[in-house]
Amino acid sequence: MKILQPFILILIISLSSCEKNLKSDLDQLKKDRATLDEKIAVLQKEFDKQNPTKQKAVAVYVEAVQLTPFKKYIQLQGKIDAQNNVIANALSSSVITKILVSNGQYVKKNQILAYLDDNVLVQGIREADQQILFAKDLYDRQKNLWSQDIGTK
Repeated sequence: MKILQPFILILIISLSSCEKNLKSDLDQLKKDRATLDEKIAVLQKEFDKQNPTKQKAVAVYVEAVQLTPFKKYIQLQGKIDAQNNVIANALSSSVITKILVSNGQYVKKNQILAYLDDNVLVQGIREADQQILFAKDLYDRQKNLWSQDIGTK
């Protein structure tokens, strides 16, 4: 055991001296770093003075994005042409008696849209029918006479 005591004593002394050396080395490196930082700052200022094209730093801020309603109003003037928009005109003028569709309603081909007062049209058709009957009767009479060789052409 006596042999081990000096050995343990030497070990303790060497460990304590290593610890002191590490601390002093660390302190020395920190001092060196501080002096290097100062030299770098001085050199950077001189470099910035010699190179004026370098842009100055701009402060940037960050804002959290939130959902908000987007409202933007503009006023425009113009003409709107609707597609498949059709203007329906009657073949003859008459009074509308009943409308079967409403404004803006979709309609199909051959769908009845309104009823017209057709008394004037019906009277016109009757007169035309009577004229046709009269012309046919006159033709038949003349044909009978010509077939009997009576009369002149």
